Amino acid sequence: MLLADNHFTPIIGIDIHFTTMPPFNPFHPYIGIVIDPADYIPFIGATVHVNGIKRGVSDTSGIIIPLVHIPLFTPPWLMTPIIGHESMNFYASQNVYADGTRLSPKGYAVMTCNDIGMPLSLSLGKTKIGKKMLPFAPTLFAPTSFSIPIPTGLPVLVGGPYVPDWGGALAGLLSSIGFSTLMKYGKKAFNHLLQNAIGPNWLSKQLCKAGFEPVNLINGAVIYEGTDFEIQSPNPIKWERKWYSDSAFNGWLGHGVHCNYDRCITLFPEEEALGLRLEDGRIVAFPLLEEGDDFYLRQEKITLTRFENHFQAFDHTSFTTYIFDHYNGYNEYRLTQIIDRAGLTTRLYLKGNHLFMIEDCAGRKIKAYTDHTGLITQLTLLHEKGEDTLISYSYDQDQNMVSITDALQKSTQIKYDHHLMIEKTDRNGQTFYWEYDGNKTGAKCTHTWGDGGWQEGWIEYFPEKGYNLVTDANGAVTTYYYEPNQLVTQVTDPLGNSHLTEYTEYMEVYREIDPEGHMTGYTYDDFGNKTAVVYPDTSVAHYIYDKEQRLSITIDPQGNQTTYTYKKKQKYLLNSIIEPDNGITQFDYNAQGLISEISKEGNRSVLEYDAQHNLICFIDQEKNKTQWRYNHRGEVLSVQSPGKNPQTFIYDVLGRITSIKGADNNVTTLLYNGYDEIIEANDQHHSIKFDYTPMGSLKMREENKTKVFFDYDKMEQLVSITNEHNEKYRFTRDKAGNITQEEGFDFLTRRYQRNANGWVIRTQRPHNNWTEYQYDALGRIIRAHHNDGTWESFAYNKLGQLLQAKNQDVSILLERDKMGRVIKETQTSDFKDDQGFTIISEYDRNGNRIKMTSSLGADLQNTYNKKGLLEKITAQTNTLKEAQKQAWEAQLKYNALGQEIERSITGGITISNQYDAAGRPIAQKVHRGHKDTYHRQYIWNANHRLQQTINALTGGQIQYVYDSFGNLASAQYEDGSYDYKLPDEVGNLYKTKEQKDRVYGKGGKLLKDLNWYYVYDGEGNLRLKSKRNVAHTQIQKRQEEKQKPAKFSFFIEEITEDKPKRGELAYYLQTDRIYTEKEKQEYTQLKEKQEQQEIAYQQWQQGDWEYNWYGNGMLKSVKKPDGTVIGMEYDALGRRIKKIIGNEKTNRYLWDGNVLLHEWTYSKGQEAETSVNELG
Repeated sequence: MLLADNHFTPIIGIDIHFTTMPPFNPFHPYIGIVIDPADYIPFIGATVHVNGIKRGVSDTSGIIIPLVHIPLFTPPWLMTPIIGHESMNFYASQNVYADGTRLSPKGYAVMTCNDIGMPLSLSLGKTKIGKKMLPFAPTLFAPTSFSIPIPTGLPVLVGGPYVPDWGGALAGLLSSIGFSTLMKYGKKAFNHLLQNAIGPNWLSKQLCKAGFEPVNLINGAVIYEGTDFEIQSPNPIKWERKWYSDSAFNGWLGHGVHCNYDRCITLFPEEEALGLRLEDGRIVAFPLLEEGDDFYLRQEKITLTRFENHFQAFDHTSFTTYIFDHYNGYNEYRLTQIIDRAGLTTRLYLKGNHLFMIEDCAGRKIKAYTDHTGLITQLTLLHEKGEDTLISYSYDQDQNMVSITDALQKSTQIKYDHHLMIEKTDRNGQTFYWEYDGNKTGAKCTHTWGDGGWQEGWIEYFPEKGYNLVTDANGAVTTYYYEPNQLVTQVTDPLGNSHLTEYTEYMEVYREIDPEGHMTGYTYDDFGNKTAVVYPDTSVAHYIYDKEQRLSITIDPQGNQTTYTYKKKQKYLLNSIIEPDNGITQFDYNAQGLISEISKEGNRSVLEYDAQHNLICFIDQEKNKTQWRYNHRGEVLSVQSPGKNPQTFIYDVLGRITSIKGADNNVTTLLYNGYDEIIEANDQHHSIKFDYTPMGSLKMREENKTKVFFDYDKMEQLVSITNEHNEKYRFTRDKAGNITQEEGFDFLTRRYQRNANGWVIRTQRPHNNWTEYQYDALGRIIRAHHNDGTWESFAYNKLGQLLQAKNQDVSILLERDKMGRVIKETQTSDFKDDQGFTIISEYDRNGNRIKMTSSLGADLQNTYNKKGLLEKITAQTNTLKEAQKQAWEAQLKYNALGQEIERSITGGITISNQYDAAGRPIAQKVHRGHKDTYHRQYIWNANHRLQQTINALTGGQIQYVYDSFGNLASAQYEDGSYDYKLPDEVGNLYKTKEQKDRVYGKGGKLLKDLNWYYVYDGEGNLRLKSKRNVAHTQIQKRQEEKQKPAKFSFFIEEITEDKPKRGELAYYLQTDRIYTEKEKQEYTQLKEKQEQQEIAYQQWQQGDWEYNWYGNGMLKSVKKPDGTVIGMEYDALGRRIKKIIGNEKTNRYLWDGNVLLHEWTYSKGQEAETSVNELG
């Protein structure tokens, strides 16, 4: 008897496929798995499981792992029409059935695709075999492979004899035909290029390669796009425009500008086609449909249907319907309605070919004003009190859009040369420029730049050779290789590393190969829906769709299944989600198709809406309400949570928040630049200013007249940060933009070596310290090796979740359930017979951990309420059990916001908390019986600053004071004493007002306080703490820097101070020059030499503390003033597992995640014992 077959069983064999070039080798390896997506479809899929995995019967199919065959000993080869790259079990037990079909064994012959054999599957489409044209494409199979008998659990055996199952093969043939004929036009391609259509020559945004201030890097067309306003609703109005330099289209917004609502269908009878203009302005071709006909265009996932007086375009990605009505009596149809999946409709009203008004699904109306030619000059939002200006446009005599003015009257100005944009000045005053190789529409951009050389780039075109060269402002050259249809097949970066992409005939990404050779593959169904992703580690994610093209099942690489069901009447609205652990989330909708109820595991939440479809109330299981108010534009005016003060908002005419009043009554005001970047934020305690680069990256932050600067190169790559003490943190990059070196505020330098993918494979640190990294095919670190011989290794499941973390001291093993939650953690030495320590966890359907036990005797049980809040904790140990003592318990209660208001624990102790209307704790009391043992009251200021603590039992008070940055500066205690914690501009702390009690070095290293001197190693780790002045050199250097007078002159020649000489350390610390690579090396060598000299003096002596560190930066040992050495050991997750105190004793630690669960101390031979203290 053999093992019963199931999904994911490996298949290995040799197939026969004939090649077209010498040496004409016909033998090719087949490596695949048993997997049949149809088995996962509800109601008609498989119901029998073997070890929890779908069974494999005679007609169960499989796939080849690399997606297609890998030819041996031959150049690229031509596949014959009958190669399927798949398998079928075919052989099965004569007497054992599962789901009505014979059950197959493992370790037996399997039918895989061959150029000779028998047909076991068919697909729709004519195929020429010899001189005959067949209506179906057959796939031929032969028994040239075997399944590998790998058990997936306890043995499940199936008896023989094992025979060919011709009935199952016939069923497979019929089902393969049916699956490919679900739609009239199924797999039929229509790649007609309309000769007379006017529009941009672009691919979809997902396939396009654009760069700089954007230019299409393949065809050289410039694009300028923007969203001028958005009105929120379930089906929002989002007014978008795109100008293309290669489009001669004249629409509502002038020459070359496409609006996402300016859409039409145009008939081209002479070409037997029609053109549908998409939201981005592109025109796609369909056959010239007759009334009642439809056609599915796989490239765009759109079905177009023709009716008597209109067309209907259905987008299968968003489940949105677009209605185009006949408007000119002949060959054009205009977009008039947009209907979302819930049936909510946006309507467009036209006068002839021109827009008059848009009405959204909430009844809001946007009015369009036009000039005498029909160009839109202004759009306004109508409301009860009048109308709000949304956007305004102006045009030149050639109908080019020359200005775009927002509701604050700030404009973007544009200049043209023969309809080509050559200059654009944005609302912040930044100008960008373009140069072309001609002066007509369609000319290619060859050079672009912004003021100051920002985002400058050059493009050289070699279409006859199929590639372009793109040079950026840093001189980096990237090469783009492409097909005649503009699909990019290879991108070679400035370092020579290439990323390869292959496509299907429908322009879908079929295969991607990164510079390291890792391949990701994609498969699609007949409608272009992605059905599988094969990752570089050969793991596979599957996606299954129903006949409506709705995603119905996902199967992750680990084999976990998530199922989606939909409403019967509202067929595009989600009904439920069934998780891999069989947990179900249910959705219900109101009459408008908006979610009205969400239920999961007995928990029910209710949602309510106003007449404009805004969410106004959320009611949880306990009837607590969160409420919202809106203005006429659908913007939130206030949020009211249970038991709290409301939070309110004020907006400007562009819909940007300008004022926020928090629940603590603190008001924050916001100022903006010409766009959405905040340039100033003010509240009761703070005033912060910001500045930005032309591309919107943060350039400066100022608070209390202290500034932090962020510097970028011309391609917007961060190169340095300058802190409040004028210290710089620098980044060095290669031509591909990868960081190759970091130099800290303290001049500590790290260098990075990368592989072709840009992944760091070696980090070089000071004093020749280093770490090397190894990765799996998906870029996850699997091993880190350090210069001191220590290491960490990691293993993952197919979802990338950690399963094992090892180092030289201990191994951590993690077991997970189908939801990825850790159900067992084992800490072991990996020595023989070492069972290690284990922690086992159990979860409920809502993901709450309800039980945790450890091998050291911990037994923790949790109970949760319907909101998922912890309600009861029970803690037990072996000692308590043996003594038959009561387990430790805690009962918890919460307010409507989920804040803990009471905790009752074993021993009659109760802890109660009170909160103010801003949700801050204002009182905490501990009492036992009728006696209060602890009672604190808290008084707060704005920004959640604790101002005062009152001991309600004694009347004592503690006062808190903050600095101008909001940091806690001092505390005055009940006895009148003060504790100072005074930070300077960069956060260095002092304990006196004069800030002279401590000395800090660059990068915030503490060099001296009132009691100790501190010395650091080359990596910035504390190495020595001593009463002796072991930091003399560093302190003297820092004091000289502070005392050095600032000199200034308009002419640098007038500053006559002596310049340091090359070879002196000061020479390399000047801030008014840029150093060469050689000088930087000299500095590093000189600094290390001086440090070595100092180290000779800075050795441990009686009374000192000495610290040593592992190669991964964790503390290795501490040598105490009496000479005792304390050693530390950690697991690979950075958790301390052992502290060895001299030769006397050892402290051991067992962690539950990042929470310490067990701690015990022993000498040699002692065992661990668990106890629970009074706090649990």
